[in-house]
Amino acid sequence: MAVKKKAVARKPAAKKAAPKTRQTGASKTTARKPAARKPAARRAKPRALKKTAARAEELSVAQGIAGVEQMSAGLDTLTEARQAADFGHIALAEGASDLTRGAAQLEMAEHASQLSDVTAVMGQRDVAQGAEMLNTAGEIATVSDVVRALSAGDMQHGLSLAGLAGQLATVSDVLDTLRMPVLSAFLDDTSGQLRDLAVSSLLRARDTRDLAGLLHRTGRTVAGYGTTEMAEGLVRLAASEDFAAQSAQLASAGADQVAEGLAELALAQGARDAAQSLVLEGVDQIAGGAQAIGASET
Repeated sequence: MAVKKKAVARKPAAKKAAPKTRQTGASKTTARKPAARKPAARRAKPRALKKTAARAEELSVAQGIAGVEQMSAGLDTLTEARQAADFGHIALAEGASDLTRGAAQLEMAEHASQLSDVTAVMGQRDVAQGAEMLNTAGEIATVSDVVRALSAGDMQHGLSLAGLAGQLATVSDVLDTLRMPVLSAFLDDTSGQLRDLAVSSLLRARDTRDLAGLLHRTGRTVAGYGTTEMAEGLVRLAASEDFAAQSAQLASAGADQVAEGLAELALAQGARDAAQSLVLEGVDQIAGGAQAIGASET
């Protein structure tokens, strides 16, 4: 029984010794933990630095690429600005040329209008002079007809007087044969006077006939001048209308040319403004891209 007690008594001692050993191992383990973590912490820090450096490098490369793209966009914008400026220069040259041509056409239209007015005045004057000449020719023809009628009357009157003179001369000869000398002499004298009157009348008829012919020819000449003047007047009036039509066409074309020139100048001004805006935008993009590239290299 004594032995059993001893055995029973020792069992708890053995159990107590075991925890002590565990506690000692646990305490050792606890004491060693900080020494084991320090190398782990030192190994983790270079990895983080590498990750951070890789991330920074990626960001730097992306920023550099963005800067290059921004500079490329800026160069494209400057190219567009140059194209806009070139277009503006072309539009400016064309606008100036159109304005010059339009002004020249308007000046020609003014000259054509003035020429039309002058030609119209000259044509109206020619027509008036031609009408006046034709009127004068008509009056001359009337006078010629009157004179011609007078000539015929004088001739008829002269022939009548000549007939009477002949008759009286015959009677005078008969009376002289019948020995009536006084009456025969009277009738002979009267016959001579009538003969002289007949001759004068016939000569006057001839002169009047010549005058009538002269008047007729003069009337025809004046009528020809009048017809020519009227024809020239009508031609000048037609030319005046042509000049007026040309003036209207030139004025319309000149106005259209001037309007087109002004539109092209406005387009050139717009292209110039757009080119200036694009230049500023391109410079800003290039500056921003250079700044981004510079920041990526630091």
